[in-house]
Amino acid sequence: MNALPTLVVAVAVSAAVSAAITLGLRPMDEPGPSLPGDDTRVAELQQRVDDLTEVCRQLRVGSTTADGPVRRAVDGVADDALDAAVARWMSSHPAANGRETAPEFEPAGALQRLATATDEERKEIWVAARDAGKLEELVDLFRVAAEENPNDADAQVGYADALMQRIWQDEDISARERGKVAVLADQTFDRALELNPDHWNARYQKAVSLTFWPSFLGKEPEAVRQFETLLERQSRGPVQPEHANTFFFLGNLYAKRGDRDKAIATWSQGAQMFPDDARLRERLGPR
Repeated sequence: MNALPTLVVAVAVSAAVSAAITLGLRPMDEPGPSLPGDDTRVAELQQRVDDLTEVCRQLRVGSTTADGPVRRAVDGVADDALDAAVARWMSSHPAANGRETAPEFEPAGALQRLATATDEERKEIWVAARDAGKLEELVDLFRVAAEENPNDADAQVGYADALMQRIWQDEDISARERGKVAVLADQTFDRALELNPDHWNARYQKAVSLTFWPSFLGKEPEAVRQFETLLERQSRGPVQPEHANTFFFLGNLYAKRGDRDKAIATWSQGAQMFPDDARLRERLGPR
């Protein structure tokens, strides 16, 4: 069936019903005093109902046009009532407006996709979870995975990272709740490192998260220690692209506390190992 006549009928029905409610029509078994003009207005409504009945009959045989009963049913309807009815109908029928309904966000599916997602894809998934109102539900799936796998360092890191994502993505989280979540995330990173002290991602994310704590809490020295430990441990194995981050952030922390020489030495060492890293080159400046 063509969407246009259906839309017109839906609008007219909605407007007629609204008009009936406005008039205060009563059931036949609840008589009440008549108001001047009631009979005439009820007759007009009855005529619209008759017109709509004819429209429906024509729609069934496929002969409806924009003239005749459809036109008469819409005539006399207030513009604001008509606009409101159109908006409601179009909202509930996206296909008629050339729009498709966005697929519903599924936290379980997102959990699986995050396991193999790139950094950019991870950001998109977490933003989608927030926009769909499923952020806490997704975080809770990571909690369940961590509890069901208490000796799996990766599961602990996944949960800790999910907690940090809640802090970053949840715009309505209170300061008190943010603090509680941050402490829980830090403890969960520690649990992962107890299981595997060489877990690069666990130590890196813990160190980075510490840099976001307010300075008056004194977490910066611990962040420096974690990055220094990370630098020492990553030097034992093969070089990985993500190792450049350690040089970058550790140098930043040295510079922040006023140790410029140590910062330059750290950035320089990183630039030698990762000559294509634009961040390290920028920190060192023209040479």
